[in-house]
Amino acid sequence: MLDVIAPVVFIGVLVLAPIGWRVWRDRQEEQALSVRAGIAAAVRQALGGDSLVSVQVVAPRPLRNGRVILSVPGGWEWLVQEAWPRVVRRMPHDYELVVRAGERPAVPASDRAEVLRRAA
Repeated sequence: MLDVIAPVVFIGVLVLAPIGWRVWRDRQEEQALSVRAGIAAAVRQALGGDSLVSVQVVAPRPLRNGRVILSVPGGWEWLVQEAWPRVVRRMPHDYELVVRAGERPAVPASDRAEVLRRAA
């Protein structure tokens, strides 16, 4: 009897475990999309429309919290500061907030204003 049940259980686990894992991951990703929609709406509301703030959400994984990533170009960090209070209110407790700012553009020497010589 055990000779028949053991292989059936083993094959059942091989088939059902990946399906269960995929269902769990899909639910996590669906929740992350819902969090992203709420955070993006909060940013738009705080700044009065679309802005240069990019919102990305990474779903939680086993032994790791989810992440909300706010990205802005260099020099535009004040946008995150304006939206900060509303974003924090919408954050789930099991997510962490990451703020990334791009590099500030360097002004090449050729673009600097040159001193003009006197004409007379």
